[in-house]
Amino acid sequence: MVGFLTAQALVATVTAALAVALPVRAAGPIVTAALGVITATPVMSEKQVDRAGPPAPERTVENVKADMAEMKGSAHR
Repeated sequence: MVGFLTAQALVATVTAALAVALPVRAAGPIVTAALGVITATPVMSEKQVDRAGPPAPERTVENVKADMAEMKGSAHR
């Protein structure tokens, strides 16, 4: 909770600092756009997408294949 409030205070501080050089109605959207780019960057990276799926448990896959082969073999008897 404290971290979230700290982030809000930081955004307000950056907006106020930018408002010194620009009008407030321009500073707000600029800070919002910058935060959007910062947020979207890790989501759009290929490494993040590649790591999203869990790896297949090889031992389980091998056991299921062995079970299926045994079931097929016993069905033909």
